[in-house]
Amino acid sequence: MVTYKQLRDKFDKDVKKLQKECPHKKTTDWVDKWWAPGHSCGFKVKICLRCNKEVEQYPSKKEREKNREKFRKEFIKEGVIKG
Repeated sequence: MVTYKQLRDKFDKDVKKLQKECPHKKTTDWVDKWWAPGHSCGFKVKICLRCNKEVEQYPSKKEREKNREKFRKEFIKEGVIKG
């Protein structure tokens, strides 16, 4: 008898293979990234329509981290938060 875990593991393996081999030619337009319903991550993504892989982020992770540090320094300077 096959278990749920076995089915899930096979599915995850198949999706990983599909995403690795996919050329990602057709993507969505920019859409908001959500970590839960009603909770935006604060950035946009493009997703491959064939394999559902996130292929691009805007702003990029590097740009978001740079902006986060900039705002943190400004908040410390203004006394909003403590350094």
